[in-house]
Amino acid sequence: SYNVYRGTTTNGQGTTALSTGVTTSAFVDSAVTNGLTYFYKVTAVNGGGEGARSAEATASPIAPPPAADPTTLETFQLLRQATWGPKPGDVEAVKTMGREAFLTQQFGAAPSVYPDTLFSQGTEVAQEHFMSLAIGGQDQLRQRVAWALHKIWVVSANEAALNSTAIVTYHRTLLNGAFGNYYDLMRNVTLNPAMGRYLNMLNNRRQNAVTDPLPNENYAREFMQLFTLGLVKLNQDGTPELDNTGATKPTYTEAEVKVLARIFTGWVSGDGNPATIPTGTSSTNFAVPMEPVASRHDVQDKGIFLDVPFPAARTATQDLDAAMMAVFQHQNIAPFVSKQLIQQLVTSNPSPAYVQAIAAVFANNGSGVRGDLTAVVRAILTHPEATATNAMNGKLSEPALFIVSTMRAFNATVTDHPFMTDHAELMGQKIFYPGSVFSYFSPGFKVGGTNSGAGPLTGPEFQGLTTVTSLERANFIGEMLGGFFGTNVVIDYTPFTSKANDAAALVDFCNLTFMGGRMSAQQRTELISAVNVTAVTNLTERARTAIYLTLTAAQAQVDR
Repeated sequence: SYNVYRGTTTNGQGTTALSTGVTTSAFVDSAVTNGLTYFYKVTAVNGGGEGARSAEATASPIAPPPAADPTTLETFQLLRQATWGPKPGDVEAVKTMGREAFLTQQFGAAPSVYPDTLFSQGTEVAQEHFMSLAIGGQDQLRQRVAWALHKIWVVSANEAALNSTAIVTYHRTLLNGAFGNYYDLMRNVTLNPAMGRYLNMLNNRRQNAVTDPLPNENYAREFMQLFTLGLVKLNQDGTPELDNTGATKPTYTEAEVKVLARIFTGWVSGDGNPATIPTGTSSTNFAVPMEPVASRHDVQDKGIFLDVPFPAARTATQDLDAAMMAVFQHQNIAPFVSKQLIQQLVTSNPSPAYVQAIAAVFANNGSGVRGDLTAVVRAILTHPEATATNAMNGKLSEPALFIVSTMRAFNATVTDHPFMTDHAELMGQKIFYPGSVFSYFSPGFKVGGTNSGAGPLTGPEFQGLTTVTSLERANFIGEMLGGFFGTNVVIDYTPFTSKANDAAALVDFCNLTFMGGRMSAQQRTELISAVNVTAVTNLTERARTAIYLTLTAAQAQVDR
């Protein structure tokens, strides 16, 4: 805290003495009110008492901020949504090529590679590989969509049986399916052995006798509740469908969960050889999809599931495919999946109109194809709400995005990556280790307030934002600027120090680099004043001050 003592005001009529003892939490060296320039003396106050007053400070009034360029701001938003954050020059490059051309380029980029060598190197090395690709991979959009899908189709390395082979093959499945069809993604993730182990579909077998245990219902339940349909029937705009009493309607019954559990029986660890039948008695092979064993599949008449009959004498594959199609054709899947993808990429609180527009694309990509994820992602990123800047739009940058986007904004050279995954964990997000099947943060976490009368505001990522993790975010920026990461991170501060003799120019550059030009006028004024506390000869410290205060402010950590 600072005690700010007013010295004198000067105008054309002379000098007038002012009172002392005004307290403020931020240093401001001058201000202009009613044509009078106020100059200040400053004294610091702490538990040990009050220090000496400074010499009288004089300064010119701070000029107003430059007008934000709408195209720059919209392009910056796009790159925060469709990549792990813009690098220097990216905004101008995308402004030149245009949004559609950029997206087409990204949809055509080759997928990042997770090599087999990661199988034997442990999950920590896989985490580091993930971070290295996020920083430098060319398939930025594919990576962001795969990461979004990971937070919907949750598999967690917290399951002790899941090793690096399991996590790598699972993430490969998401990368390969990110721009494919949602039906194929549903089927491929269902048969992924990491998912099979995590939610107990692997080795799930039929009940042969009354004394045998019933088939495990875990995957059947989560497959519908979290991955595809949700708990209540939805209108195509994502709002609940109500009965004539105003109550919601359940999407499925408990009986249907039991039916689906029976449908999902008979799948065991694959041997990678289609010419042989796996025994299901060997240790799990996480490198290949699960395969069916006829003797373990329930071949009895199972009754009705989502209005579709499941008669006797079907194979495990036939039952699986029929169940997948019943879910894929259900009214809920388009709005349920569309809303979650919007929340992951753009905003925690999309309007019903936004959800309905994307659900329509999910239902039909314009060529009669349902579930086309390329069309869905393109529609999400080109919808007018994707460039909205109102107070209800946007989302908190989760730790992984906060860390990687910072490194990319500096175009930092990173030669070792453990510090990134370690700091993400300290901020509340351990990569590949979501805390539960509900992901790293609950998708329904409420932050208070209402969304234009559409219900409580949600903000999943805010569930992980506490007094401790907030401090860890600031600590990460402080350690980075202080050189705590040594030669593992090399940052060229020249673009910042070259402007540091002019506090306003420096802050405006930080605004464009880290916020796309959306810094508020009040925050800009405060940052300029803070920079001016440091002598103009110490350009490095002035640059670090501006960067630190920009990146640790709430405005920079909420993508809007």
